[in-house]
Amino acid sequence: MDLRTRLLLTVFAATAAAAVGAERSLPPEDAGRAEFVGDVQVPVNAAAAAVGAWLAAEFDLPPAPLPAIRLSSPAAMAALYRGGATLADGTDARRVVALYDQRQATIHLPEGWTGTGAVEMSMLVHEMVHHLQASAGWEPGCPAEVEALAYEAQARWLALFGQDLTRALAIDPLFLRLLGICGF
Repeated sequence: MDLRTRLLLTVFAATAAAAVGAERSLPPEDAGRAEFVGDVQVPVNAAAAAVGAWLAAEFDLPPAPLPAIRLSSPAAMAALYRGGATLADGTDARRVVALYDQRQATIHLPEGWTGTGAVEMSMLVHEMVHHLQASAGWEPGCPAEVEALAYEAQARWLALFGQDLTRALAIDPLFLRLLGICGF
């Protein structure tokens, strides 16, 4: 792990530790902009900023203003994808556990998300990639291409904590190899 990555993780850890004991929690999807997350009370905007800085350094992505972050039900997330229709990359929208709504510049994380572990934080990492891509005006060749960098970032994040993406999230390694191949 290089010095820059260690520094970003140290800043993130300090931000999270400083927030223990705060009284607010991430609001549900119908509430205002999020400030704090879950049981350890990680300030979600600080977490998103730290994740965004790490992504910018790790993947040479341009910085962007922070997105809104909300907890949403599976039904609400599926509704964002036309009521559960199959997505262009073949994913059934009812199986989407987190998503980025580009129209609203909003990350939707699942109800119950606390950000207390590497796997849960990796969801924020994945969706922050989409936010940074959209903010930069990146136009993918196909919808599946958008996911390739997001999963790569998620895999690198988990590796920092000694975890493997395919095992931690029960993702088929073949699926990851096919990401980004337009027309497959």
